[in-house]
Amino acid sequence: MQAVPEDAARCPHCGSPQVRSHRKTILLALASGMLLAALVLMFFILRHASAPPDVNPDEPSAPTAPDKPPPLNQ
Repeated sequence: MQAVPEDAARCPHCGSPQVRSHRKTILLALASGMLLAALVLMFFILRHASAPPDVNPDEPSAPTAPDKPPPLNQ
């Protein structure tokens, strides 16, 4: 059995027309890209919605660490 040449319009064995359409591949790639874009958009929307609101971003926050470490013998 021989391979069918790329530029053949018909199969050399049975004579049926060769249809080499990349339409399905292109549609699958477009659908995948749109799905990925929708998922990224949803991720950022949900991440922003679930973030805690800032109380007052203009005021500096209080330090959380103590000024000096606790003594080691107690």
